[in-house]
Amino acid sequence: MYDNDYPEEAEIFGKIYKINTDYRYGLAAFEVIDSNELNDTTRAIAVAVILFGQENEDGEIENVPDETPEMLEKALEIAGRFLCCGQEPKGAKLSKKDMDFNYDRKYIKDSFMSDYQIDIDRKQMHWWEYCDFIAGFTDNSILSKNEILI
Repeated sequence: MYDNDYPEEAEIFGKIYKINTDYRYGLAAFEVIDSNELNDTTRAIAVAVILFGQENEDGEIENVPDETPEMLEKALEIAGRFLCCGQEPKGAKLSKKDMDFNYDRKYIKDSFMSDYQIDIDRKQMHWWEYCDFIAGFTDNSILSKNEILI
């Protein structure tokens, strides 16, 4: 689907799971991770459903790697690396977030348009590609200018 080596599936205890790679799934996962309204177990299952769950013909979500606590733990480890674009995740409580994808959404969207002439709402894009584009924003991007003002 993509012209690069971005991951599209994960192996968890010998079984292959398709990853929902579009950037919108990454944003949804971070929204769940940042939620104060969910307990840790619900948050973990929700992230697994968002990133690995596949909708069947009846509209039900299936193929979620949560059959055992060990499987869910491994899925979350892989999900964490996926959301960090292949890097080991830093402890969320230990490090200050560089950016809040949901809070900065308007600035990110405007920066995609100003720097790349991409209407992000109309483009399907792998999560890693989305993050690569953000990392490449120029100093003249709307997001960069906004960060200076805050």
